[in-house]
Amino acid sequence: MSKPPETVKKKGLGYPSSVVEPCAGLTAGLLSTLVVHPLDVIKIRLQIDRTPGVNKFGTSYRLLKNIHKLEGSLYRGLGINVIGNMSSWGLFFFLYADFKKRIAAKDGSVSDIGYWFTSAAAGVTTAVITNPLWVIKTRMLSTAASTPGAYPSMMQGFETIYKSEGARGFMRGLIPSLVGVTHGSFQITFYEKLKDWRMRNLAEGEELTKLDTICFSASSKIGAGMVTYPAKIIQSRIQAERGAIGPLEVCRQLYRVEGPQAFFKGLAPNTFRVLPATCITFLTYETVRNHLG
Repeated sequence: MSKPPETVKKKGLGYPSSVVEPCAGLTAGLLSTLVVHPLDVIKIRLQIDRTPGVNKFGTSYRLLKNIHKLEGSLYRGLGINVIGNMSSWGLFFFLYADFKKRIAAKDGSVSDIGYWFTSAAAGVTTAVITNPLWVIKTRMLSTAASTPGAYPSMMQGFETIYKSEGARGFMRGLIPSLVGVTHGSFQITFYEKLKDWRMRNLAEGEELTKLDTICFSASSKIGAGMVTYPAKIIQSRIQAERGAIGPLEVCRQLYRVEGPQAFFKGLAPNTFRVLPATCITFLTYETVRNHLG
């Protein structure tokens, strides 16, 4: 059992957890999305590319230049991305804090498996509620505004999916997304344990620094991401499809047509993207949380 470490010991504004957690999550989701949205566009374009072997877009840098020059859409879909990330992080941190309180021992300690299951429960709930937003986001970011059938706006996307695919269309890619919850569970567990380890080794009166938060968030993200990236590929392919297709069929097509390397398309830019996003998210979350709490 380990007691959840406090990042900063200074007294904040004293708002209750039910206010602090969602506000910190919403702010973190907003800032991280504004900074890394162009890289998100590149990641999704690479994930849904069907060319065997070397990606037809060439390097990520070339893709970035092509999108900017030919489409002018580096920030296409920003609105839905901001809404999705703000909603997801705000809801996740609120639920995670609440679930931790429910299972914590009298002294406030939480076991390693407790961290994992509470973050998993919060992640599953968040994934189910926000999946429609990610379907719209994937389709908007994977197409140029001039592409035939592209959604001109977020609301048009919702209307088109509901009319042509029904309510089930909003749940596309949910199963891989739920599988991907394990990524978040491992990340949060690693992050909490790193914080706990650091707190035990601090001298009296010392506090965790912003550099600690950056290092711990980056390390936990890398560790969790190594084994879960293929699920993201499958999820993006399912969500980008307009017809009915399941995760097993996507796996067969990927392996048969594009080879095993297809499950790791976009891994390099995704790794580059998620580290800044993760560090910004957790640094913002911890800062706002400590200020309001």
